Amino acid sequence: MCHIGDGLAFSWRGESIICNPPFANALEWMEKACREAENAAFLVRLAMLAGKKRKEFWERNPPSSICILSQRPSFTATGTDSADYMWVTWSYKRKGQPTQVAWLGGKEC
Repeated sequence: MCHIGDGLAFSWRGESIICNPPFANALEWMEKACREAENAAFLVRLAMLAGKKRKEFWERNPPSSICILSQRPSFTATGTDSADYMWVTWSYKRKGQPTQVAWLGGKEC
């Protein structure tokens, strides 16, 4: 299903979500996904792993996988971003299993 508008205002119950949330409130988006979505994949800065508040979030909501991008992405086609990124996924089929960590490299990113 496709919605136009504020994604936080819609129900994600039973949905699979793929998202590149605004960094300023990415935690809010990920919390919503963990509460409501069946599956979720988020492209976020690697720095999202750090910080006291975020540490509590990660402990409560361990992801299914963390895939670190070995190459910084370009969002404007004029060069790469100055931050490192990762894909973080939650799949309720893998709930309770250890988080898998992988590195993505090359042009597939």
